Amino acid sequence: MSRPVLFVTRELPPQAQKRLDALVDVEVRQSKSTKAIIRSDLLDGVATADGLLCMLSDKIDEELLSAANPLLKVISTCSVGYDHVDTELVKRRGLPLGYTPDVLTDATADTTVLLALMASRRAKEALCIVHEGRGGFSLSTGLGTQFTNKTLGIVGFGRIGRATVERLAPFGFSKIMYTSRRPLHDEARKLNAQHVPLPQLLAEADLICICCPLTSETTNMFNKDTFSLMKSTAIVVNTARGAIVNQDD
Repeated sequence: MSRPVLFVTRELPPQAQKRLDALVDVEVRQSKSTKAIIRSDLLDGVATADGLLCMLSDKIDEELLSAANPLLKVISTCSVGYDHVDTELVKRRGLPLGYTPDVLTDATADTTVLLALMASRRAKEALCIVHEGRGGFSLSTGLGTQFTNKTLGIVGFGRIGRATVERLAPFGFSKIMYTSRRPLHDEARKLNAQHVPLPQLLAEADLICICCPLTSETTNMFNKDTFSLMKSTAIVVNTARGAIVNQDD
């Protein structure tokens, strides 16, 4: 009896790759590149697959499912987000969809804090000065700002948003605000956070952290209209999907 075929679209991190290589009950067919798979190779690979392990860069849509093995049983994505997957179509096909919630919560929250501190303390400017040999003490250049007695605004109060608050709160914010589809009273109480409408958060926050998922509602949420509501000194950090911010605006 032939083994089921698992098609994997990219090389995995070392520990995960080791476990994948050790599988004996399935036949693993894999693109061993660390870069995104070519679309034609993806379509060819899924044509004979019983299971598909894909990445954020792999669009799962009508074209792919039409090319897929009629006996395809499951799709999993190596990501927390799944905006690259047509979930309604997958659901209609009766295919289970696996993803990896919480695996990057701490890493993303850490990165949010890193970027917030770099922006507030103008760290990139300072690094450029050092690398270019333009060092020298100054009381007027590159001072940046601190978060003491400032207002923190979190857009999206899920796992990553709350983990970000936990890390930033000790920096001395006097007020923590968040916006989400619905108030999360128990979680907010633990973090001393207040649920407010988005316009109020944008107008009052000194640091705005974007931690929401990419949906039809959040695509281009940050644009010239929302930017116009912010303080001129506000810092915006986006560690969610890039399409939430209209880059042209």
